[in-house]
Amino acid sequence: MITNQLGDISSDDKNTFGLGFSLVSNEDSGKEPVSVGTYSWGGIYSTDYWADPEEKIVGLIFKQFWNDPAQETNQKFKVMTYAALID
Repeated sequence: MITNQLGDISSDDKNTFGLGFSLVSNEDSGKEPVSVGTYSWGGIYSTDYWADPEEKIVGLIFKQFWNDPAQETNQKFKVMTYAALID
């Protein structure tokens, strides 16, 4: 489920897709603080889920907004989570 199922087909954001998850690829890894191989998916009402096997963390944010005017909160949550990691 978390391996590239698109092969060489590319999309605009350079992420690939497994069977049910968006996968962060080498080409797209600089856009977010996540590791290559992180898989994620979002829900229609602004929920968001991601799992980073390299860092051994899972992030979940549950919101109930249709066309959320503050969609950046999901990204800010992810950035703050990674900023809190202690190596």
